[in-house]
Order: sequence, then structure tokens, then C-alpha cells
Amino acid sequence: KQRFGHEAQKAIEAWLRSQELIESAGLLTFDDMLVFAYRHLAGDEGVRASWAARFDYVLVDEYQDNSRVQDEIMEMLSRHEVRNLMAVGDPAQSIYSFRGSSPSFILGFEERFGAARIAMNRNYRSGRAIVAAANTIIRAGTVRLPEEMIAERDAEGQVDVVPCDTMDDEAAEFVDFARRWQEDGRKLSEICVL
Repeated sequence: KQRFGHEAQKAIEAWLRSQELIESAGLLTFDDMLVFAYRHLAGDEGVRASWAARFDYVLVDEYQDNSRVQDEIMEMLSRHEVRNLMAVGDPAQSIYSFRGSSPSFILGFEERFGAARIAMNRNYRSGRAIVAAANTIIRAGTVRLPEEMIAERDAEGQVDVVPCDTMDDEAAEFVDFARRWQEDGRKLSEICVL
């Protein structure tokens, strides 16, 4: 109720109504699917073992975005004689805490599973200036791995930071930039906006 303040009751009613509509239509949300899969695997060791035996390897990409239930499902599916489990992710990119993800899952992966960590810190896409700017931003983060990115391209690249007060100001700045770029005889396909 704290998140919604004086609108809390409306939010609760909207959620209850959405649940009624989902159930009456016989649908499942993504969260429902996760909870049902978790209960199915955790509730019967034979079922869990049968499903785990189907997979020789389990690979999880964007592991920093996993929720607790996704983490538990991953562990249950990778539990057999030889654990062939690989997770790829970056705790500095964890952005789904609002739905239960936590960088603690990936940061504890090595110890929890007796795994080796392989740093994938070579950037083959961006120039040195862009990688240096990214390192500066990431370095300020509180939850991150120790490695810094290394630029493999010889291109220097360019980073421009343009402060804007509103999204409309931001859009106008970009349109002006793109027009100047094109007027200078350069291709719009050479522009990247992050």
C-alpha cells in the first residue's frame, strides 16, 4: 500500500479485477507459469528428476535478471549426476528488482555451484572512448564484478553527453544532431543512440 499511497485501494481493486479476467479466460501470466513450474518440480522428486534428465546442459542467459523462483527452477533442472550448468550475466546490469531479481544470485553463483567464472570483458563492437565512458559509469556502481571492459577495436569513437530537462527536449536535441550529421555528408546509419 505504501507504493500507491492514496491510490492503494484502486490499485488493489484493479489487480483483483485483472486476476478475475485472467482466471475466467483460463489464461496464465508469466509469473503464474513460473510458480506452477516451481510447485510441479519441487513437489515431486520423481517429476523433478525426470525433467532434469531430459537436459544434458542448462544455459541461462541474462542471469542477473532471474528472480528467486527462476533461480530455484534452474537449480532443480540442472541437478543430476553431472551438473552442466552455465550462466551468463552481469550484476551491474540487474534492472528487474521490481519483479524479484537480485544481483546476489549471480554474485553467489561460483560458491553455490562450485563453478568457475570466466570474464567476458572484451568489447569487439565499440571504440575506445565509448568503452572508457562505460567503464567510468560502471566503476561507480556498488554491485559489479572487478573486471573492466577492454576495447578491441582500433576506432576511437565519440561520446557526447547532452543534458535535457524533458523527453521532448531530448528528442529535439537528437533531431537537430541528426540533421547536422546528415548535412555534413554523413550517413544516418552511422548514428547510435543509447
